[in-house]
Amino acid sequence: MSSGLRRVCWATAVCLLLTNAGTHVVNADDAKPADDKTKALLKTFADEFVAITPGEGKFPDSFQMGSERGKHEQPRHEVTFKYSFAMAKYEVPQDLYEAVMGDNPSRWKGPRNSVEMMSWKDANDFCEKITQALRQQKLLAENEVIRLPTEAEWEYCCRAGTNTRYSFGDEADSGKDTVDIILTGFGDNKIGMIKIVREQTGLGLKDAKDFVERLPKPLKSGVSKEDAAKLIDEIEAAGGSAKSRKALLLDQYGWHTGNAAGNDPPVGALKPNAWGLYDMHGYLWEFTADAWADSYEGAPADGSAAKLKGDADFIVLRSGSWKDKYDFLTSGARRKYSATDADDAVGFRCVKAKKN
Repeated sequence: MSSGLRRVCWATAVCLLLTNAGTHVVNADDAKPADDKTKALLKTFADEFVAITPGEGKFPDSFQMGSERGKHEQPRHEVTFKYSFAMAKYEVPQDLYEAVMGDNPSRWKGPRNSVEMMSWKDANDFCEKITQALRQQKLLAENEVIRLPTEAEWEYCCRAGTNTRYSFGDEADSGKDTVDIILTGFGDNKIGMIKIVREQTGLGLKDAKDFVERLPKPLKSGVSKEDAAKLIDEIEAAGGSAKSRKALLLDQYGWHTGNAAGNDPPVGALKPNAWGLYDMHGYLWEFTADAWADSYEGAPADGSAAKLKGDADFIVLRSGSWKDKYDFLTSGARRKYSATDADDAVGFRCVKAKKN
């Protein structure tokens, strides 16, 4: 969870071997064997996919895409999948991105933090390069590719069989008479605040220190108002400051403005949805393969992507991010975004699928 971790220098040499200069396609025959660290990262990535099999088991063959919230999410329409695919459990982490691409553009450094500050074109380039690297390691079949998810695939996986605003229900709050404690400052007693953080969270010394250095942050969730008052008194007596707010169920699943102080957690720090996918609500907005449209009028009903027309400038983001309020982290939330822009609240996750 540190923002000052050093760049993994060995990745640069590896990526030079993987890159075919002047083109976005990598020739697997020209790529030399990856080193052991890169092999381990590729193996971890390959193992972190969840098989999605519409029409089998817990996976319905159809779902209702969109919501009634606004015109960008309307009209609600049925999407039916006649194919299977696999969705990555996590957004692409920085160590893997650097091993494949040769650099780490992220503002908030950390090897297992989600990579950010890359463009949609860069994300597609990553998918092409890692496809070849995985094939070289016999971790991907010749008839499979790694790519960005379509918008329909993304929402289907986010909803995880639900029709509610979030994958866990319609309301972001817990519905209980409990509160969360937000640690807002350490005053002149940083050591005292680190001690309290360790007592309340069970974090080690280093992580507790990082926690205190990035305030405000939620310290404890779902406590009674009486216990909250006692804890706030303890914090203030030690020279710090804190406040309480109504407990949010969403805090268990997604990073948003109410529980994140900078985009610095590792992937998978919170709870997954019912299909074992992490950070589908919040953390980073995620690229999809789709061109932006102001509504779903005429949208594909088979799970495929809305095609880019010529040099289309805008694509679709999903998920919401740590820069957004909780009501932008719904299963149906979408955003228009330039294919050439980069931001520290935008990243991506991958799909493994058969070639078209």
